Formats: sequence, C-alpha cells, structure tokens
Amino acid sequence: MPTQVPSVSTFSRLGIGPQVDPGAQPTKAAVTWLRRDIVRGTFEPGERLKVEQVAAFYGLGFSPVREAIITLSTAGLVEHEFQRGYRVAYT
Repeated sequence: MPTQVPSVSTFSRLGIGPQVDPGAQPTKAAVTWLRRDIVRGTFEPGERLKVEQVAAFYGLGFSPVREAIITLSTAGLVEHEFQRGYRVAYT
C-alpha cells in the first residue's frame, strides 16, 4: 500500500474532495476514491488490491471496498486473477 501519496479521501479543499458522502453512500465513495487513486498513480499498475488494506486506507468497511473493486474490474481498471485476488490493471 502506498504511504507517501495521500488518498483523495483525505482532501478537504472545495472542488478537490469527494463529491459523495461516505456515510450515506460508502460504495459510491469507494468507487470514486479508488478510481481516482488508480488514475492518479496512488496505486501502481500491477499492485495487488487487498480488501483489508484498501478498506483501512479509506476508512471504509470491507463490503463497500469489495463492491468498488468488482465495479472497477468491469470498467477495466482492475484485473481479477483466478484464486489470487485483484490487481491494478496495466493500462
């Protein structure tokens, strides 16, 4: 997991931070944050996405993070490896 690059979930300046309330819509917040962090390079291509670590990184539960990873895998940003989990796609 990255330690030097902050997550977009921590941004507080107007116009930069999340456009969704994680308390009301945690899955939508997870999808938004994870997509932005993958695109901006917080998670590097090929990096393994462990649900426990991503959930701790964003301060969300496991279920919203799992749903976000699956959603982004259908969008092509995350690759599923049979019996190995998920990784950031090489795009």
